[in-house]
Amino acid sequence: YSHLFQSANSFSKKIYYLIESFLLKKYEQKSIGKADELWAVTIKDKETYTHQLKHYQTKFLPLFLPDDWAFSVEEGKGNYVLYQADLSVDANEHTAIWLLKNVFINFNFSLIIAGKNPSPHLQKIILVYKNVQLIANPSEEKMKQLIKEAHINLLPSFSNTGIKLKLINALFNGRFCVVNNATIEGTGLNNLCYIANNAEAMQETITNIFKQSFNISEIEKRKDLLQSIFNNENNAQQIVQWVFND
Repeated sequence: YSHLFQSANSFSKKIYYLIESFLLKKYEQKSIGKADELWAVTIKDKETYTHQLKHYQTKFLPLFLPDDWAFSVEEGKGNYVLYQADLSVDANEHTAIWLLKNVFINFNFSLIIAGKNPSPHLQKIILVYKNVQLIANPSEEKMKQLIKEAHINLLPSFSNTGIKLKLINALFNGRFCVVNNATIEGTGLNNLCYIANNAEAMQETITNIFKQSFNISEIEKRKDLLQSIFNNENNAQQIVQWVFND
């Protein structure tokens, strides 16, 4: 909520996020001692609870994913870069505009921005760019197709909280993924992504990746790591061991 406060466009939203951030921090500090154990979904969260909030019985437990999240990455090449997000969230709109004005300005590669409820402000900005297409409110099936067919899923973030489900979705279904440190920190997925932390680095990384084809060895490497981390059965067995000391 603190990050949302910083990126919100309207004054009323800023006030709301600021108040919620304060209340949640107060609630968390008050309630954290009532838990015998905490199970955090990222390594970074585990470190935060352990070192900052002094809850030493905090363990890392990866997310449980739906059974229909089958690994389905295809080899080969696509012909566009995809940025996908809930565009009704100010932070995501801010990221999309930053990409337009800093990465894709005078940059010849095609970009598709896809997501929920883009604002008229964002739509107006996109019209200026001949190499950028907006797909508003795509169906779940259409979004999966966009992720799968893109050559690059570009997923920078300006907040490093939690784990980004859209990143996991892209890794399960898409080809190359380009992120920044805020997106990837504490996820354990660094080896599956290209990391670029500023506009110049993103342009250089995108240019280099478009010279490559996503091959079988990359697919197998990603599949092995993802299935070792997000293994529902193994992680459920881990919970049983923690709870019952079995």
